[in-house]
Order: sequence, then structure tokens, then C-alpha cells
Amino acid sequence: MMQAPLPPNENERLEALRAYAILDTLPEQAYDDLTFLASQLCGTPIALVSLVDSERQWFKSKVGLDASETSREVAFCSHAILRPDDLLLVPDAQQDERFADNPLVQVDPSIRFYAGAPLVTSEGMALGTMCVIDRVPRDLSPDQAESLRALSRQVMAQLELRLGMKRMEKRTRELEEIKRELEQSNKELDDFAYIASHDLKEPLRGIHNYSKFLIEDYADKLDDEAQRKLHTLTRLTTRLETLIGSLLHFSRLGRVDLAIEETDLDAVVDEVIDSMHIRLQEEHVELRRPAALPSIRCDRSRIGEVFRNLVSNAMKYNDKPEPWIEIGWEDETPDPVFYVRDNGIGIKEKHQERVFQMFKRLHGREAYGGGTGAGLCIVSKLVEKHGGRIWLDSTPSEGTTFRFTLPGRDR
Repeated sequence: MMQAPLPPNENERLEALRAYAILDTLPEQAYDDLTFLASQLCGTPIALVSLVDSERQWFKSKVGLDASETSREVAFCSHAILRPDDLLLVPDAQQDERFADNPLVQVDPSIRFYAGAPLVTSEGMALGTMCVIDRVPRDLSPDQAESLRALSRQVMAQLELRLGMKRMEKRTRELEEIKRELEQSNKELDDFAYIASHDLKEPLRGIHNYSKFLIEDYADKLDDEAQRKLHTLTRLTTRLETLIGSLLHFSRLGRVDLAIEETDLDAVVDEVIDSMHIRLQEEHVELRRPAALPSIRCDRSRIGEVFRNLVSNAMKYNDKPEPWIEIGWEDETPDPVFYVRDNGIGIKEKHQERVFQMFKRLHGREAYGGGTGAGLCIVSKLVEKHGGRIWLDSTPSEGTTFRFTLPGRDR
């Protein structure tokens, strides 16, 4: 018996074979269907999907054979994988010096005819074969030979699909782990922001109050320059306390659970407008509401905060003699889109992504009524916490439309 030599790329071949994690797996219908077709198309009693490991050939699928593996030393497939591009055809094993005294020829299963089409990876590694076997000498027609090659390619397609799914599963597990780590990191950051902002408030109030005491109690002993500096200090501490308050509020958003319930958004907007009625009148803002908003499952209080911030923002950044704000919605699929539109100063395209960042203001500190620049960041956080998204369309000097989705409407 002539034992097949090892392929020159044996180590890489074995590494490729094991990457598919197919060895010693349970039978699968997809492979069994292919071996059945091979047996039928080639007219042989035996058909196998054979994978050549370091010490054995193992059968992923078989027709007409009880054994699940054999020694690699006696495997016909060990010879077939030496020529990945060719079909190994043995018309009569008893007349072939490589196989005449092979135990698989001399005794059960008494192989006389063998044809094996190598299973070849995209890198040219032959993992095994799709082979057919008969107990009598014979040959394959050109159509049968091409059919066997086609079936071997289908076996490889199944193996590649398996490998792709394994890689996807691995990547999914990695992404889930990254998600858990990010969630933990975000929680720690929320905790830190909450503790830091809470603990900073007490000494800040102390500085503010002592500055006011100095101004009130020692006014007659301080010159104008000293008093001016103390007033500046109280103003700065007031601003810093406002910033810390915004940070504290933002950090709390990551710590609280939403109170989701069926909510009439039109009623929510009514409450928001009612709470801002005096300011809207003072600034002569025309409020437009083209159609009633739908009911949706959301946190009533938090979505009220979203509308309040967007309306307040639309009022603040408007320099028109006849300002207007429109609140409406668009019945889109899969989720409705809500919007707050104005005819204000607009936002240049290069600045549009920045508006949702914490403490980002596009104008001077005191321009357009001042503020911390936290409002839109809080709006974005609240919308995302509901599973929605927010974006804007804007034209400088013409106005801005903020749109957001809330995926909680029953259809």
C-alpha cells in the first residue's frame, strides 16, 4: 500500500480545517442532502463528505457506509487532497498500485471504484473531499464528474456559511461585552458626575454667600475696585452653580427609570404652553399647531421637558419682528416624527452637530439671554432614553426645525 505524503502546506491546511469547527459535529441535513445527490447523480452506493485531519479522515456526511471515520493512512482522500484542482479518479483500485493492497480494498467496504472532488478553501487549502465509491470497477461520465465538482463547491459553501456564522456569533459576543463595559462605564460616569456636582455645590454656596457678606458688611471699607471684583465673584459663582445644576440634572437622567404610560401628547404640549404663556405673550410669539398630536407610550414628564426645552430654545434664538413657533408631527413609518419649527436665526451647517453637546454655545456667554448650553444635550439624552433619535434642519437667518422620534405608538 502506498501511503500518501503530507501536503507541503499541511500545518496551514490543518489550521484552516480546525477554524471551521466542523470535526465531530452532529449530522446536518444540508450536508446529507448533498451526499444523497452525489450518490444519485453518480450512480454509486456510497457517497461521503470526508475531512482529512492529522491522523484520520472523518465523515461529516455519509450514504451507504456505517463507519464514521478511518485512519488517514488508508484514506483515498489523503491522495485526493494532494491535487486541490483535480478530481481524483480511480476506476479499479485493484489495478492501481497505490491502493491494490489497501485494507479498504481487500476487506469491507471492498472499494473498487473511487472518485473524489477536493473541498478547497478560497486560499487553496484542500480540507477533504466530496467522494463517491462503488464495489465494482467503473468510470464517471464528463457530466457526472462535473456534477461531483459542483457538489464539492456546495459543501464548501456550507462550510463558509458556518464559518461566517461563527465569526458573527463571536463578534456579537464581543459587542455585547463592549456594550456591558460601556454601560458600566456610563453608570460610573453618571455616579461620578452626580457626586461631584452635588459635593461642589456646598463650598460654592459658601463662596457666594461670603462674597455677598463682604459687600454688604464692609461696603464702607472697600474701594470701588474691590467692590467691583466681589460683584464679579458673586456673578461667577452664580453662573457656576447654574452649570453644576445642569450637570447634576443631566447625570440624574442616566440614573432614573422612565415612567412609561399612554400619554396624550397634545395635553402635554398644552401644559408646556400654559407654563410659558406669559413669556410667549411678552415676546409676541405666534404659536402654530397645525394638527392635534397623537397619544403615545412615553414618560409624560420627560417628554414635557423635551417640548419645553425646544420651545424655549426657539424663543431665545429669534430676532424676527414677528417670531413664530410651530409644533406638529408627521405620520411616518415606522415611528411618528414630532417637530418644533421656528423662523429664528438658524444654525450654520458646520455647527449643527455641536448643538447637542454638553455646555456648547454657538454665541457669546450673555448673547440671546445667556444660558449654560445644556438644554439641547438634555433633550437629546431624553429622546435617546426613549429609544428615539433627534436631528435638525436649519437655514441661517430663516429658521430651524428640530425633529425627533418616539417609538411608542400603537398602530
